[in-house]
Amino acid sequence: IIPDSKIGCMIAATTTYPMTSKPEDVFAAMENERKTLFFSDVQARGAYPGYMKRYLAENNIEIEMAEGDEELLKEHTVDYIGFSYYMSMAASTDPEEL
Repeated sequence: IIPDSKIGCMIAATTTYPMTSKPEDVFAAMENERKTLFFSDVQARGAYPGYMKRYLAENNIEIEMAEGDEELLKEHTVDYIGFSYYMSMAASTDPEEL
């Protein structure tokens, strides 16, 4: 339609900080960040990231892919990523900390 147009995606960015320096809180914060970035990872990189493939396998979730779908993802990535930053949050595995 418009030959020089650009296609992008937008994410609602939230930064997650660990509530403490305990490794499990650091990991919980990292896991939350990954959940936030997953969709833009697929759109910008053209593939499902390893951490999400692992999560899907561990939870017995199968993404139905037709022949050629992976190539389409790889060939048609976004030109830019827009984001809105609304807040930060803290993560902890200890309910008493929250």
